[in-house]
Amino acid sequence: MYDLPWPVIVFYSVPEAFLIIILGLHLTNYRLTLLPVMYSSLVYAPFCYIIWHLNIPFGLHTILQTMVIVILIHLFTRISPVKCIIAVSISVIIKITLDVILQPVLTYLTGIDYRQVMQVPSFVVLFPLPGLIIMGALYYLLKRRNLYLFNLNN
Repeated sequence: MYDLPWPVIVFYSVPEAFLIIILGLHLTNYRLTLLPVMYSSLVYAPFCYIIWHLNIPFGLHTILQTMVIVILIHLFTRISPVKCIIAVSISVIIKITLDVILQPVLTYLTGIDYRQVMQVPSFVVLFPLPGLIIMGALYYLLKRRNLYLFNLNN
């Protein structure tokens, strides 16, 4: 169990969920207003807090959080659950890939190891920030050029 403080939920988990949802939906050619995406991200926050406080093996929390995001997207948008799973899975894979690539680079550049990062709430928010910025930039570029991976919006 990791004690995830509320500031980390507000300043990291909510924006992370927002980017995962909006990027995944865009990559599957769903164009939504921002309101259901924001609702999903905000409602996700208490679930994220609860999941992080469960006594479960590390990594399983990611699967549970992904399931919560899928359910929330379905509830707020009425997109079919299978299409929600595909959209969220694509984004989560992108997010995990960015984390795996950027974590060692940031550790090397800052000299702060992963254990230290997990002990300081501001580090927990700041270390993954480059990955979130890349996801946001990717969404912006794809939206601007009207590019997507799959057209599930039919």
